[in-house]
Amino acid sequence: MRKATIGSVSSGTIRSQDLFSSFVWELEYLEGREYTHEDLDMPEDAFECENDPWWNTESASWLIEELFDKLERHSPPYCYFGACEGDGADYGFWVAWDSLEESVVKVDELPDGPFHPDETPDETHLALQVNDHGNATLYSWDIADQAWTEEWSMV
Repeated sequence: MRKATIGSVSSGTIRSQDLFSSFVWELEYLEGREYTHEDLDMPEDAFECENDPWWNTESASWLIEELFDKLERHSPPYCYFGACEGDGADYGFWVAWDSLEESVVKVDELPDGPFHPDETPDETHLALQVNDHGNATLYSWDIADQAWTEEWSMV
């Protein structure tokens, strides 16, 4: 499986058909597999045609919610899948800044070794590095490799 990238997956629309295409494409990329209409428990006609009347049903709405849940499970640490703050038609993976800032140690540079538990809130061994341009990178301490691993970065 691949890691989700912070940013938009679908923008400028809330039509179920459009969200479906973008969400399924993202899931296929992340999971390294193709989805069929059987996998998604939907009519083949709707899977192949965005003008199918099925898209105006409650079943279509439920499917979009299921895809939201699947994508949420792929969210990077301290991120969520959903609408961007301030734009209800921009769906993607976004940083949950409030939660992140409460739980992660901010550093200018990564130390050569792990933090001591008393230096790290809730012993997560995560460090957030933010440069003077506002670019942010979240690192986790890999106990097995005894090294810092980049979880995500954003500009």
